[in-house]
Formats: sequence, C-alpha cells, structure tokens
Amino acid sequence: MHDLRHSFASDALELGEDLIMIGKLLGHRDLKSTARYAHLKKEPIQRAVKGIDLKISAALALPRETLEATID
Repeated sequence: MHDLRHSFASDALELGEDLIMIGKLLGHRDLKSTARYAHLKKEPIQRAVKGIDLKISAALALPRETLEATID
C-alpha cells in the first residue's frame, strides 16, 4: 500500500499537479511529507533538459549538435 501512495504521488506530479494538491490528495498536513512521496521520473527530467536545451541554443544561435555534445 505504501508503494502505491508513492506511485500515485509521482504520477500526479508528472501530470502537472503541484505538491500542495498532491499533499491534499494524500491527506498530508506537511509539504515536506509530500515532497518525500512525489519523485520525478526519468522521462520528465529528460523532457525538461531537452526543452531548456532548445531555449538556450535558440538564444545563443548555436547549432543543436554543439550543445548536445556538452550534455552527453
């Protein structure tokens, strides 16, 4: 049951819910408790890195391949 709560919180976070909402859904009073339950999965982190990469490369007007070489 405990693992299910962690999965629920992580999935909610991935879907865009904020920690306050997730805490209310889990019945937490303390945001620190919720933060321990909600873990970012690998895919959303990779999406964020790619989005930031695109924004920075556009701002610098550098070829994407140049930045990809520094990230890997």
